[in-house]
Amino acid sequence: MIKDVWDVDFFHTFEGPSRSLFIDRGGEGRYAFMLNVNFFNIEGNLQRNTSTSTGIISCACLNLPLNIRYKPENMYLAGIIPGPSEPSGDELNHFLDPLVDDMVVSWEHGVRFCHTATHPGGRVTRSAIACLVCDLPAARKAAQLAGPMSHFYCTACHCWHRSTCGRTDLQSEDWGLRDKNKTRHHAELWKNTATSVERNKLFALHGVQWSTLWRLSYWDPSRQIVIDTMHCLLEGLAHDHFHEFLGLTADSAHCKSDTIPAFDHMFFDIDLNKPQDFSEKDVNAIKSIHSLLTNAVPDIEGNDTRLIEDHISELEKKLLMRKVTCLQFVSEGLGIGPDVAHPGKKVYKAHWVRLLVGWVGVPFVFSYPFLSGRLVALNTTFLFRAVKTAHCYPRSHAMYR
Repeated sequence: MIKDVWDVDFFHTFEGPSRSLFIDRGGEGRYAFMLNVNFFNIEGNLQRNTSTSTGIISCACLNLPLNIRYKPENMYLAGIIPGPSEPSGDELNHFLDPLVDDMVVSWEHGVRFCHTATHPGGRVTRSAIACLVCDLPAARKAAQLAGPMSHFYCTACHCWHRSTCGRTDLQSEDWGLRDKNKTRHHAELWKNTATSVERNKLFALHGVQWSTLWRLSYWDPSRQIVIDTMHCLLEGLAHDHFHEFLGLTADSAHCKSDTIPAFDHMFFDIDLNKPQDFSEKDVNAIKSIHSLLTNAVPDIEGNDTRLIEDHISELEKKLLMRKVTCLQFVSEGLGIGPDVAHPGKKVYKAHWVRLLVGWVGVPFVFSYPFLSGRLVALNTTFLFRAVKTAHCYPRSHAMYR
């Protein structure tokens, strides 16, 4: 089980200057550092259409215990990359050069401290940049490799071309680690080329530019660039799994599942009897009202009718969102209308909604008492409410003339 960075295979094979393992320190002090290069907008993201980018170069000593390793007071701020824009091309090398200068001296010659807490007589120390930890864009800038959206989308293996991104043929030799000597050779070719045109051709061919990190004799980007968890795992592998394999897309999230009607009813055909002043939008609204009126009622157990009451409340809300002319058309098509005892009284949308809701309740109790499972007979309270609000009368044909 890997509990810390020192448990990974890299440190078990990472050789020091004398070709022995780096962790076999003998009498020397051996310190491994994690290099971070990150960019951020120091002005925040409140102003629209404005974006500045400032970077920092920092190091964390991996020899420190994990609980204090990343505390600000224990981090080494090696440099600041001023904005307002990020360095382009190989410009980042100039900001990394001072840090690499120190690391080259520490690796090749060592740095002697005349006195330390545990070595009063002093001792020689050697330090190394063990890993580069950045997000994908910053890691490619620091290592001077082609960007993550290029055909060279992986810094570790030989998989190549955007069309192969997401491949799963794990038995292919393309999944093997890149040879650091070949990568170094391609970087040196780019460095020793005089013209920018030739450099661009080499970069397009190999996806490598010269990085000042190659001055470190042990530098191996295929092993020392740590996989960015956020971009690679969360936004990459996890996103691809849910999007491609499970089909959970933004479109599918907004798709409404097909509902099975509780019963069939021959509604007045709007397509054959559409009034002249009705638009296509009105026709679709009437069809949606038909669907709402035949939707299944939730199952209930015993005398607990809260689910049905919630269903009725939701039905009322949805019906109130429809135009009053559409509600009137459906109601009169069902042969129900306002109270005939008050023919001159103004009829509001709520009246039509109550009539339609009442019509929904009556057939379930009287016409379909044998239904079970998906639909249970309504309780007495709701039945009284349904019968009280449903006033049946002969259909008026005035609006269909």
